[in-house]
Amino acid sequence: MKFSLYIDLLFYHRKLRCFIVIDLLNHRIIVEKI
Repeated sequence: MKFSLYIDLLFYHRKLRCFIVIDLLNHRIIVEKI
């Protein structure tokens, strides 16, 4: 149980990281356009 939760947290963190990176890229693109 704990191990599976740990794996889920890792995947969740990676997804959050990806979304943050995408958001930063979008923000940069918007800033550059403006």
